[in-house]
Amino acid sequence: MAWLRDERSEVYAVSRVLGFANTFMLARLTGEFCTDPTHAALSGLALIDDPWHWSERLCEKVGIEPERLPRIVGSGQVVGEVTGAAAQECGLRAGTPVVTGAGDVPASAVGAGIRPQGTAVYIAGSTD
Repeated sequence: MAWLRDERSEVYAVSRVLGFANTFMLARLTGEFCTDPTHAALSGLALIDDPWHWSERLCEKVGIEPERLPRIVGSGQVVGEVTGAAAQECGLRAGTPVVTGAGDVPASAVGAGIRPQGTAVYIAGSTD
């Protein structure tokens, strides 16, 4: 986001929402600009102890307006339905519920059964 602001200032200036790949996909499907806590945490702008909220202090430090960031919605939560326009573009049925996802490593940890605090798993994979 800071790179966009610094290196492509003309794009940054006209961008209403600064988000992630999942933000774009959710917006195209539903019209809702949102992300999940795992992607919010990767940005470095979410509160460390509460990745459901953007840190105004961190945003101020890097010069990113928090009101331009997507709404943070829990992974697996319904954020909307496929719109008629999106249905025509992608072939999904209009009205189909659309849910947020999660980053690959956090999703793998949940899939591996890592839920209680103090447990661990080794996952080799990619990151955003």
